[in-house]
Amino acid sequence: MARKSRNAPGSEPESKSKSKGVHFAGSYLYLSVFLSGGSILVLEIAAGRVMAPHFGNTLFNWTSMIGVILAALSVGYAVGGRLADKNPSLKLFYGLMIAGAGLVALVPPLRLAVLPLLESAFSLRTGPVVGGLLLFAAPSVALAALTPFAVRLAAHGEGTLGTVTGNLFTWSTVGSIAGTFLTGFVLVPLFGLNAIFLATALALAAVGGGGLYLAKGETGSSLPRSKTRAPPCSPARPQRRTCRERARMCFISAKTCTTPSGSRRLSRARGACGSFSSIFSPRVRWW
Repeated sequence: MARKSRNAPGSEPESKSKSKGVHFAGSYLYLSVFLSGGSILVLEIAAGRVMAPHFGNTLFNWTSMIGVILAALSVGYAVGGRLADKNPSLKLFYGLMIAGAGLVALVPPLRLAVLPLLESAFSLRTGPVVGGLLLFAAPSVALAALTPFAVRLAAHGEGTLGTVTGNLFTWSTVGSIAGTFLTGFVLVPLFGLNAIFLATALALAAVGGGGLYLAKGETGSSLPRSKTRAPPCSPARPQRRTCRERARMCFISAKTCTTPSGSRRLSRARGACGSFSSIFSPRVRWW
């Protein structure tokens, strides 16, 4: 009499709860990137208002703030990418977010201590540049580093890298747009600058703390992902032809797979009737 195969008790609910947890962690990562992008633009717009009483509401002032923030973004992207390659950890990601919150919270006391000294020491041209670097460069670098870091955490392989990168930078830019209009139309007219900085720092710290709570059981180096493996090459064919894939409809196609020996290789095919090339490491062989 045939026996019906049964799953282990509690296996299905456990797998469903794990999948929900993975989905929530991914959504929370997008929320973090959205908030970091918005916070950068809050800093940029508020920075011009901070410098105006000391150096005037001039073209030099706003040009300096835009240039300082853009320079900080470029440095932050480079730093975030390198940190993610060295240690792609959720704990490090949200720890960096909390560090950015702390740097934003330091802006109100620093402006009171630094800007009067800069006003007497620098001109209307150089003063905003120096003041912007001292007050807003460090928090902007920390917040800008989050987006490339998130790309490293969320990407599940080369097949989805472009989509993940585009989605994350989209949400970061949408956050920047929201931060721009929120600061210009709501926050600056209704609240003081110190309150804006402290509220921004509090929001970043709250989201970063929630992320650390979610990552407290982290064992891997990135977001949990489904246990999928690269498709094995067919053992029935000769090994040098197992990754061969013909292009259809005159498009270029590419396929990455795992050979029976465990090595990975990339095969490219051009055209429906064109020549094929198989790229192996360390040599190149043409078909």
